[in-house]
Amino acid sequence: MQIERYPPWIITGPPHTLEDEEYLIQLFKTSPKCSCFGADDTLVSSLSNTQPFPRLAIGAQPIINPQTWLTKLYSKQSFRAQIHRALNKKVAVTQVNSDTLTNMTELNTCLAEWIAHKHMPPMAFLLDAHLHNLEKKRVWRVTLDTKPIGYMIIAPEPRVKGWTIQHLIRGHLAPNGTSELMIYECVRILALEGVTRVNLGMVPLSQHTQHLDQNPFLIRWLMRWMKAHANRFYHFKGLESFREKLHPDHWETVWLITSQKSFSCESGLTLAKAFNIPASSPFSPSQ
Repeated sequence: MQIERYPPWIITGPPHTLEDEEYLIQLFKTSPKCSCFGADDTLVSSLSNTQPFPRLAIGAQPIINPQTWLTKLYSKQSFRAQIHRALNKKVAVTQVNSDTLTNMTELNTCLAEWIAHKHMPPMAFLLDAHLHNLEKKRVWRVTLDTKPIGYMIIAPEPRVKGWTIQHLIRGHLAPNGTSELMIYECVRILALEGVTRVNLGMVPLSQHTQHLDQNPFLIRWLMRWMKAHANRFYHFKGLESFREKLHPDHWETVWLITSQKSFSCESGLTLAKAFNIPASSPFSPSQ
């Protein structure tokens, strides 16, 4: 969970500790202008125990069970081919202690290369993949002949005793199959630890989003417009396509929830400012 104030509270969730969840609930109780982007069903349920807050279905997140997913996915020839492409290039994935992480400069270089390759404006703290605030999180480093070429960060989901893949970063030297190998090795370790739930990461505007009929008509129209045109700024379709190739067990809805009495233009402008929506977008705060 990350929190920014612009000046209202904006949270990207869900929280990674029970203490963070309690803090978020208190914010919703006391702040008249508090919004959480990416709340899952568990968090929505916890917040709704205090009072019903307005919410919008904004995307979906794919969920897997490591105890069965590895066998299912490795039976797919296309996935095995991607894994072997990376292994044949001598790509190695290892978990590192986030408290004693070394080669920070090289890993930060991978992040800079990844951002440059995406040709997209930074979405502020929503996509903050820098190697800081790593408490409770776990990091996997990827190397090519001992040279760092990427990394992955996962965060805990305390209420459901699972993990979320938060960031998957590849530098320009990473060969095909690197992302698949990162996920495979991470999930393999989690399976050995007895973990039964891994969230592969939120996909905004996903076609797998449920409960869209609960959104107001204008919001549904706006989401269709964004899905058709917002790929100029953020490659939502590519993000969803990659997650679908991982054959998740099921998809869960993610929500935008607010402590305001209802969603307003101010809510949208605040989120746009927080996420650095490009000035050329009709949803930019400058418009």
